[in-house]
Amino acid sequence: MNAYLTRTWPSALLAGRAGVQPAAAGAIRSVLGPGLCTAIGGMPAERSARQMAAAYSVCVLGQEIVPMTLGQAVSEHHRLLA
Repeated sequence: MNAYLTRTWPSALLAGRAGVQPAAAGAIRSVLGPGLCTAIGGMPAERSARQMAAAYSVCVLGQEIVPMTLGQAVSEHHRLLA
């Protein structure tokens, strides 16, 4: 199980980003994502939080994870799984 790749969290973040317009009626003002993968999936809360934060950085803040080498890609993979 992977909280970063789960479709629910990035989709909710993108929907929230698109819907954050204070003047619009019914705009999404906040998104709650309580510990994805921690219950049924048994993922440790710290790992889930790290993966959800990485998804937030990519989906909402627009930060790209672009590894320049295979070593960097493997390092990022291990960081998300730690």
